[in-house]
Amino acid sequence: MAELCQPAAMQAIAAKLDIKVTIGKLPSEEQPGPFLEGGTRFTPARGDLPAYCQVTGSFVTNPATGKTANFLATLPISWNRKYLQLGCGGHCGTFAVSDAASPTITITNQGKPGDSIRKGYASFATDEGHAGFTQGKWAIKGPGEISQDYLDDYLYRSQKVLAMMGKEFTTAFYAKASGTAQKIAYSYFCGCSGGGRDALVAAAYFPEAFDGIVSGSPYANLANLAFLTTGASLATVRSPDAGLPASLVAQINPLVMAKCDAVDGVKDGLIQNPMACDFRPEKDLPRCADNKPGPSCFTQAQIESVSTVLTAATDKEGRVVQPGYSVSELQNSLMLPPANAGTAIPGPIQAIRQPVPPTAWRYSETPSSASSLTAMIQSSRPHRYFRLALVAPGRYRFPGNRTGNGSGQGECSATHGYRRYSEERRKTHQEQSQDDPVGEPERSPSYPIHVRQLLQKSCEDVRRI
Repeated sequence: MAELCQPAAMQAIAAKLDIKVTIGKLPSEEQPGPFLEGGTRFTPARGDLPAYCQVTGSFVTNPATGKTANFLATLPISWNRKYLQLGCGGHCGTFAVSDAASPTITITNQGKPGDSIRKGYASFATDEGHAGFTQGKWAIKGPGEISQDYLDDYLYRSQKVLAMMGKEFTTAFYAKASGTAQKIAYSYFCGCSGGGRDALVAAAYFPEAFDGIVSGSPYANLANLAFLTTGASLATVRSPDAGLPASLVAQINPLVMAKCDAVDGVKDGLIQNPMACDFRPEKDLPRCADNKPGPSCFTQAQIESVSTVLTAATDKEGRVVQPGYSVSELQNSLMLPPANAGTAIPGPIQAIRQPVPPTAWRYSETPSSASSLTAMIQSSRPHRYFRLALVAPGRYRFPGNRTGNGSGQGECSATHGYRRYSEERRKTHQEQSQDDPVGEPERSPSYPIHVRQLLQKSCEDVRRI
């Protein structure tokens, strides 16, 4: 395998594929890599980890325009004749969660580093047609103009084409290595969060490509989440005392844990059921005397900013379009954007907003109450983007015919990690909300229910674990 895992040898294999593939090093924006000189790297066996070959490069996703996406392949020396396609994370542009050898972030799409290699899976992943996790300019072609080629790759096309290219590459590689023709016994897709969305897309629109699909905690509705995250960022800049410096954000989670860590019966630094945590910023955050900002207290405006993160985004009729975040996420400063109007909006939030041309957003006059922030989008400009953003829950068809309905021989499983929220607790929250100045937050345990209704359109087996 060491001799085969060389740029020239890999390019020779790629040259015979039906889809054009170029072996090469990933662009520097693809942090954290892997950056393989020439596009290949052979890693000898060590400990219980068998030898494997990694390959990077690009493949053509749209022959008509020449549009490409980058890929990462991890090919173990002992192949189990199974193909594993790993979903991306967030808005992609990275292999942080899909590097089978050493993922920077270990989430449910592949287990611990090296697990899939030990078990013999040939795995493939893509950056979905753009490089860079925290920026969204790739989606803009020009002033007020969306780059449809890039959006198509991100929303569905790159994963669909990769399923074809990856399987053909896998059999060609192992045929060359063994000297005999090879076939794939089973093909799987597994992803979490943004990769969970990728999995739902596969289940809804090209299920025949896989024998099994696992969608973990899917980031299922891009359009609606844009309203929630943008509202949170606007809340923190609506007045000089509404911003939350990182030092103040860091003080929130200890307060949440002190109140709720033991609610599940075990004090272990984990909140098993966030909805059982009755943490309310209006009551539980220390208030500043005379409402003047301080290093260890919160102004009324800052408290409202925190509440905004926990509160659902609603449409003009008051219907929930995106449930708020969980109290267990408040330790993440990315959930509480900039400290003042001079601070740039965090990259992940920019990545959500930027695919919609800035001129398409309209904000109401900044209100004194964070719960009254209003944003509207002119549907004529980002209409195509928002239609495609609904592909994950199976609510919009891709260009061309849908190739399957997800009810064939394969199995699709979707998971969301919250325990069931009792009706009694919900009633208690509703009663307590009568004196809530911001309004009863539609918090994240309703999100699995919200997602479940969407998932059943594309994934028959929806599990809560």
